[in-house]
Amino acid sequence: EGDLPSASTYHGMFAHVHNAPDTGAYYAHAGQWVKLANSGEGGGGATSLDELTDVDTSGKQVGQFLRWTGTEWDAATVSGGGDDPTGVYRQTITVFKRHPKTVVDGARVPPAEPSGGSYVFTTGAFSEPSGWSVSQPTSPETDELWSSTYTFVAVDPADGQSFTVPSDDWSSPALVGGPPVDGVVGARTVQLFAYKRVATSTNLSSSDKPTGGSFNFATNEYLAPVSEGWESSVPPRTDETPKLYVSTGIASESGLSNGSTLDDDITS
Repeated sequence: EGDLPSASTYHGMFAHVHNAPDTGAYYAHAGQWVKLANSGEGGGGATSLDELTDVDTSGKQVGQFLRWTGTEWDAATVSGGGDDPTGVYRQTITVFKRHPKTVVDGARVPPAEPSGGSYVFTTGAFSEPSGWSVSQPTSPETDELWSSTYTFVAVDPADGQSFTVPSDDWSSPALVGGPPVDGVVGARTVQLFAYKRVATSTNLSSSDKPTGGSFNFATNEYLAPVSEGWESSVPPRTDETPKLYVSTGIASESGLSNGSTLDDDITS
């Protein structure tokens, strides 16, 4: 290589060197001879992410993904509810409300849909919509219990960033349970929800659906399914169990006397 003429004089020219260890092709550019790679030797650039100047993979672990921080790429772990490898965070929230029994033309009249509410993925903090709560209210006992759900979705949310439910995006209220309504003929039914938190790497299927559970139509008391890990209300998110699954089922009074408890399987 040292025997080559001035790269500045021969800018843009091609040269070939036969003497080892410098054997190979060279290209004159920017005042120096640049050796060109031979077939099979690679391009002479980075051969792994760790060699790139804008990538920091220190402390990387199996299952992490590459995240852009605004200044560089790093190895990160998604910690939202129901997350996936693309960096999309999801969190489904169910809220409840007691509403006076109302029947018009033989049909129940639901309460108005919730309005507002916000969620912070990095802390798990949820601000409830006015008049609704994540826990099932127990009073007034003469009122029916209704529920509504919304799924928050965000892509790589910033620390402390709050996401608000857009107007009219809560689901239409669904009847969860309550006392019989005068003028309505037939057995009472109730839609029940069961919740379970699992690790990000865990995926549940139909074989993991909860079993058991009961609802008392006299007291509006709902007992969670007996299956391991399923609860009657949304459990708090933790770093170990950020993913949330929801299973629903219908319990029917089937004409039993007021106060009877019917144990029906809750199916997914």
